[in-house]
Amino acid sequence: DGLRTAELDLDARLELPCRVAIPRHAFEDVLTNLLRNALQSSERHGGAEGPVHIGLTVDEVVDFITGLGSLVFEIRDASPQRLTPEMLRGRYIEEGLGLTADLVSRYEGSLDVVEAAPPWSKAVVVTLPRVDEEDA
Repeated sequence: DGLRTAELDLDARLELPCRVAIPRHAFEDVLTNLLRNALQSSERHGGAEGPVHIGLTVDEVVDFITGLGSLVFEIRDASPQRLTPEMLRGRYIEEGLGLTADLVSRYEGSLDVVEAAPPWSKAVVVTLPRVDEEDA
C-alpha cells in the first residue's frame, strides 16, 4: 500500500515457462509470501531512498545420480534484516513463513537462506521438483 517499487530484477537461466511439481495455487502462495516478505523487510529496514528493489532468479539443477531435475528460485533483497535457515525451517508464523515452509515441504521441496552478491544482502532459495512436458 503506497510502496514504491522498482521493476523486478528477473534472471531466468533457463527457458520459461517451466513446470514444477506443485499445484499452481500453492506455488503462487509460496512466491507471493516470499516476495511480500522481501518487499516489507526492504521497506522497513532498507533505509535507502527511492523505490524498493528485489530480484528473482530461476535456475535448474540436476541430480547426477538420479537424473531428476529441480527448479531453484532465489528471491533476493538488500534488507539488512537478519533471516536464517532456522527461522525459515522453524516456520516463523509472524513473518508469514509458516504457510510457505509447509507448502514447500508438502511438495518435496526445500527452503534455505544464503548470502547474495551485492547489491543484494541475502536470497531465500526455494527448490522444487521439476516436471517435464511428458510428465505434465
